[in-house]
Amino acid sequence: WKMAWSSESGPSGLSSAGGIKTDEASQQTAIRVANEYLIAEAKKEKLLTDWDASCVGHMVKLVREHGGSVIFFETPLHSQFQAFYDRPIQQENRAAFAKVAAGWNTPILKPEVRFSDEDFPDVWHLSSGRAPDFTAALMTSLRPLDRP
Repeated sequence: WKMAWSSESGPSGLSSAGGIKTDEASQQTAIRVANEYLIAEAKKEKLLTDWDASCVGHMVKLVREHGGSVIFFETPLHSQFQAFYDRPIQQENRAAFAKVAAGWNTPILKPEVRFSDEDFPDVWHLSSGRAPDFTAALMTSLRPLDRP
């Protein structure tokens, strides 16, 4: 596996390689937008019952129709996002998705690595200094799935 990311990071510790704005004002805007996003999502959250008809279900079908394989993985989250996904409805959705993913024969990787809120300078993205740690953990969790 070849990994590529920029070692250049802005004053916030974020890499600008993916188009992330790294200045202080943009970082504060990102934090505000995250708060607004989570409030809006909480108001409309619901149990997902037909995963096959969901965007994810269609993606799995499309990838397979073109000879590909799908592997899901859990991403590290800032505590604000983790709190949202720890809500009862979201826990039920994750449990239902795990069953569906097993039925689709699509693994869900759970990289073993820990992060703190300080590792997410804008709440959304890992800092450029910690992103390689997640990549390494993800690659380690992928190794048992290696195919010839």
